[in-house]
Amino acid sequence: MMRIREYCTAAVRGQRLYPFINAVREAGLICLSQHCKGGVFYCRVRRSEMPAFTALARQHGLEVQLREERSVLRKVRRLRLHIGLPVGAVLGLALLLYLSNIISVIEVQGAQPAQVPVILSVLSQEGVERGTWIGAVDAYRCEQLVRARVEGLAWVGIRHTGSRLVVEVTQRTAPPAMLDERLPCNIVAAHDARITSMEVYAGLPVRQVGDGVTQGELLVSGVSETPEGTAHFHHSMAKITGVYRQETALTESYTADAAVPTGRTHTDAWLCFRQFSLPLGLPHKAYAQGTSVERYLPLCLLGRELPIGILRRYEEETAVQSGLRTQEETMLLLHAGIVRYEKNLLQEVTILDREILYDVTEEGMTAHVTYTLEGEIGIVREIYVK
Repeated sequence: MMRIREYCTAAVRGQRLYPFINAVREAGLICLSQHCKGGVFYCRVRRSEMPAFTALARQHGLEVQLREERSVLRKVRRLRLHIGLPVGAVLGLALLLYLSNIISVIEVQGAQPAQVPVILSVLSQEGVERGTWIGAVDAYRCEQLVRARVEGLAWVGIRHTGSRLVVEVTQRTAPPAMLDERLPCNIVAAHDARITSMEVYAGLPVRQVGDGVTQGELLVSGVSETPEGTAHFHHSMAKITGVYRQETALTESYTADAAVPTGRTHTDAWLCFRQFSLPLGLPHKAYAQGTSVERYLPLCLLGRELPIGILRRYEEETAVQSGLRTQEETMLLLHAGIVRYEKNLLQEVTILDREILYDVTEEGMTAHVTYTLEGEIGIVREIYVK
């Protein structure tokens, strides 16, 4: 039977055995299984007390023979040199995998010197910096934020090679210069309007400031005739502004259905190797209604992705809540819709006046908005010449 603690079997020979035995007892040394046979004293002594036991035997002129017994601690001590190498290799591999999956360097390519600190600041606000776990980086969101917050960028791409995160950007290029030779065209009115200003750069104006025009009416002609009756075609260019009216209608219902998070979330994980997957945890029944996002994190070694990784699915339960809005709340929503409409579609014109009429029904409210606008009314119409 293998014991946990280390013991040695001692055999002591000599003439002064009994004085030695008394000395051992006085020294407080623990000796088990003591017995004398054939002039030899046998006992079991702890390995840690063997130096003191041997010293007492020598003082009494006795001969000591020792034999170590089998024990767990002895086996571990003998194998520690053999275990140390694989344990060290495993720890080193784990450290290498860890260092290969965290960001050690962020490199920005294609950006101007003034843009680099701005890009790094945007990434830092999203928690992307040195020491961040690569699998926690939402590359798509970071690309969208960098392109939106850094002026002058046409494209942003984020990738990683090992522990190096590379941000590649492409600068927005200016539109090419306009060609001197252009197709012949007229300029006509886009709305029923009253002309407030005209700046004609090319072509023959047929209307003047203060005139009222209808939609589609000719404002600047690209056709001219010589005294001999020969027609010449030109590309008309002009900036013509006018005052016109524009109508729109927005409707909001009193009832509102919205998917509201219930607060219940769950995360499932699988260990994936090629087409095989092993669930890491107990199976979870999918929510009846909710949102889910999947993210795959491949393990990397020395900058190369291994064919093994962890797939995580984040689920959040939602529930549909129906409610009724008051007229005041519905009117606020209509006003917000009007503001969005003006911000998105009327940025390039001047709003001189707006008239809002509300149509109230049992189902909801409708806002009829009539704008008086001032903006460019001239649009190009190509002249087709056979």
